[in-house]
This record gives sequence, structure tokens and C-alpha cells, in this order.
Amino acid sequence: MAGISCGVRKMLPLLNLLLQKYCYKEQKNIIPSHMLYQYELTMKLLETALLLKNRKLGSTGISKRKPDIINWFINRERKRLQYYPSHLEPKEIIKPARVFKSIFDTYDLTYYNRVFRNWLYDALSDKFMEKSLTKTEVLYVYDRLVKLYEVMWLVHNRSCLSLEDVYKAKSK
Repeated sequence: MAGISCGVRKMLPLLNLLLQKYCYKEQKNIIPSHMLYQYELTMKLLETALLLKNRKLGSTGISKRKPDIINWFINRERKRLQYYPSHLEPKEIIKPARVFKSIFDTYDLTYYNRVFRNWLYDALSDKFMEKSLTKTEVLYVYDRLVKLYEVMWLVHNRSCLSLEDVYKAKSK
């Protein structure tokens, strides 16, 4: 588990870039080298997800058949963690490994690489991106990517914060 936690910690610069993107709505000076760097980190994140897709990682051990306990746990954990996931379903929060599997259910790593290369090219060129990718492709990949960022953040925080700390969290 320590090796995985260390691997997730290496992804923190990418998570910081994502958080900066959400925090700063208007980016006036977009530097091409930063975009290339973000593309490369995103691909590394996807490669990591591919390696982790068959691991039971960050699981809480709570049965999905107990919605009251799930909601109680999520509320407790939300109070303890900064930037709590907002795009994950409760079953994905309880068992984060589901997200790693779902990312590669429909498309493989080669497909994601093609899409992100197109995004990078479109972001760096004057052309409008409508011709290179369909709206469905863009929305599907974006949704999966946001979930991947959130699940990596959650797994990282759970590896740093024991589940016992979440159970002991005082209600406000």
C-alpha cells in the first residue's frame, strides 16, 4: 500500500493544475509548454489508472446495500477532507476501484491518448475543435477524466488519513 500511496503523491502536481483550472476561471496567459506538460501528466495518470484497475484500492469495506451507513460515512468524510469529490456517485466513493475499471470499460488507453492529443492540438491552434471530435467523445472523456482526478484525490487522502479518523470525526 505504501508504494501505491507514493505513486498517488506523485500525481499531486497534476491535481494542483486541475484545481487551479477550476479556481481561475479566466486564464489570460496560457503557456504552450504548460499545456504539453499537463497532457503528459494526464496520460501518466491514465496509465496509472490502467495499472490500478484490478486492485481494491481505497475501499471502505461498507456494503453498498446499506445506504444509511454510506450516507453517514460520506458526510463524516466530507467534513474531514478538503475538496471532497462532487462528481462521484456514493458507490464510487465507497469503492473507488470501480472508477478505475469504468474508465476502460468503453475505450482503451490508445483511444484516450488520441483524444488528448487532439485536445492539445486544438488548444494550441486557431482552429475550432468541432471538426476533430464529436460532442459525445468530448463529454464522455471529460466526465471520465474528472472522476479519475477525484478518485485519485480521494485515494490519496484515504491513504494519509486512516478510516478510523473519519469514524471518530465530531459532528458539527
